[in-house]
Amino acid sequence: MNKPTASLRARILKDDFLRHTGVMVLGTGLVNVFNLVYQLGLVRLLSVVEYGILNALISILVVASQFTVPFRPVLARSFASYLALNETGPVRKLLKLATRDLGLIAAGIFLAITVFSGTLAAWQQIDQSHYIILTGLVIAAATAAIVPGAFLWGYQRFTGLAALGVLPTFLKLLTGIALIYAGFGVYGALAGYIVLPVAALLIGGILVRGQVRNFPTARTTQAENVTMGRIYRDFIPTGIALFAFAVLTNFDVILVKHLFSPREAGYYSVAQIVGKMILFLPSALAIVVFPKSAASRARNKASSPLLKKGIISVALFNISAFSVCLIAPGLVLKVLTGKTDVESILLVPWFTLGMSFYALTWIVIFYNLSIQNNKCIIPLAAIGVLQSLAIYIHHPSLVSILVILNISAFLSFIVTLVLSKSKVKPVYSRKQHC
Repeated sequence: MNKPTASLRARILKDDFLRHTGVMVLGTGLVNVFNLVYQLGLVRLLSVVEYGILNALISILVVASQFTVPFRPVLARSFASYLALNETGPVRKLLKLATRDLGLIAAGIFLAITVFSGTLAAWQQIDQSHYIILTGLVIAAATAAIVPGAFLWGYQRFTGLAALGVLPTFLKLLTGIALIYAGFGVYGALAGYIVLPVAALLIGGILVRGQVRNFPTARTTQAENVTMGRIYRDFIPTGIALFAFAVLTNFDVILVKHLFSPREAGYYSVAQIVGKMILFLPSALAIVVFPKSAASRARNKASSPLLKKGIISVALFNISAFSVCLIAPGLVLKVLTGKTDVESILLVPWFTLGMSFYALTWIVIFYNLSIQNNKCIIPLAAIGVLQSLAIYIHHPSLVSILVILNISAFLSFIVTLVLSKSKVKPVYSRKQHC
């Protein structure tokens, strides 16, 4: 190995941001590969109508999960802040309280979705209400699995966090594809989604116990004032931000399924696979930026350089991806899905551009949440409402839907970036607890 290469490797290993980003890029890369193989298996093995049904169920899952997903960054931020100050007592107690509360919430969610399963199925033109019930089971299991992932994230144990993504996703792939081949169709695909959070809960519990076992014995006075109060207070702004983003990037699918024919909704869903890859492939950067920014804030250090690194990295990736999809959208779609419908090919560049801006927005949102800067939340929610209303009112074609989505994506990035420039004082100290 020559000296320049050795020097570059040494610099990367010394830079926590680059080293942890490398771990998460590898981990999320494997997760995305497994998810991609799963999606390709689904799109090839299911009919267009069946895939349209499944995609609508997944969109319902994503949107409904936003009522619990905010617990993950809120808990991770609390864990990161306490651990940055070496306060392990509050971390132990917060783990116990969060496990109890989220277990109860998971049970309530499953019950509520079961009660309203018939109504949701009718609205989405789905014959089997059992599909909705199984989707509710996925959401409930994912809710219970939030705590171990949030702990590893806040503790910046990125190797464990990557494993917590890779192993359950691989099990999902094996289970779902096997059951679809066995003839279970949409039921088989949903079974894979159920296996994912259940495996994450079991594996995550093992990883958390291994980390907590190495903590020093906590002083009682450290943890006596810890409650879930701050978590629930922070949940509301975080929940609004993540729900708004979910609406911006997923509710279009639900509206298309409702407003267009099943075949047109299928074309839209197939093309969306390319856009989703653009949206989620750079997600490793947001995962790394979040706890590091929260820890910097707890120590009263500058965190804006982390945002700049994240934006530049995502932008470089998106420019390359958009160029390829603009030049050869048909080839990209054929390689990824095996389908070459003209209707889907025409949508690929539009999806790629819109999701590129939403990927940038995702980085900025997570940075703001990590430092508890809530200025961008209401504007982001307003853009989400306007995008949905515009699609519902004006939908002469599938392309028109994506024109609205692209405009909203650009506005979301600019607005959140401008409002991220604020000086926020740290709220955590050795004397402050949840």
